Amino acid sequence: MAPWPEGFAGGEVIGLLRPADVTLSLDLPDGSARNVVQGRVTSISVEGDRARVRIASGPPLVAEVTLASVERLGLRDGVVTWASFKAVEVEILPA
Repeated sequence: MAPWPEGFAGGEVIGLLRPADVTLSLDLPDGSARNVVQGRVTSISVEGDRARVRIASGPPLVAEVTLASVERLGLRDGVVTWASFKAVEVEILPA
């Protein structure tokens, strides 16, 4: 469970998640992360020795992975992947 913003009385919120905290897998993950969504890769942008992978999932996510992971997983536009993350990595802010 993500912590509620201090002093927040209610209303709309937004959840922020660092791309480096998102893990990708071709198979349904069986790890300790309980937030798991499936989606299609919509874009991959290379930044140095890392890549940012955009996933059309609910909610939409961006994962930051190594170029070796992109190659090993065969990631490219249209590939269906699983994305997972731990709730403690989500920051909740008023919208």
